[in-house]
Amino acid sequence: MPNRVDCSQLSLFPKDPRDLADTIGLDWWAAKKLYDDEWLSFDPETSLIDNFGMETEFVFLGSLVSAGCTPRILSKLLNRLEKPYRYDIREVFYDWPSQTWKDLPSQITREETAEEIICELEDQEDIDSLLEIKAMLQEAIDRLNADEQTEKDF
Repeated sequence: MPNRVDCSQLSLFPKDPRDLADTIGLDWWAAKKLYDDEWLSFDPETSLIDNFGMETEFVFLGSLVSAGCTPRILSKLLNRLEKPYRYDIREVFYDWPSQTWKDLPSQITREETAEEIICELEDQEDIDSLLEIKAMLQEAIDRLNADEQTEKDF
């Protein structure tokens, strides 16, 4: 089950659901139908979107509908998710083989990955591997310095 967003943070400036529907390409009738069919936990006709949870829910469901999901497909896609559907569409994906929603893997930077590897090798007291990495780094630095010097000579 993917992580849901925290909805306790109120928005400083509440959003009009019509404006948000336009932003994501959702037909207003379809937005109202999401509430009428009990997909959406609040009535967009009478409510302003005043917290991140409401916005996330509206964008999650609205994006699926604006992408072409029919009520039948929505039912299939959402049947294992917890209501209200406060899942950040930018942080989850539907895994078709397992037919479940999953969180996207966190974006780990190269620096974090390299640091994790070095720390792990240090914990294992693997001096040989650390020296090998050091030599490879030094060779890369030397090559870049040589290339830079060649460019300056031209």
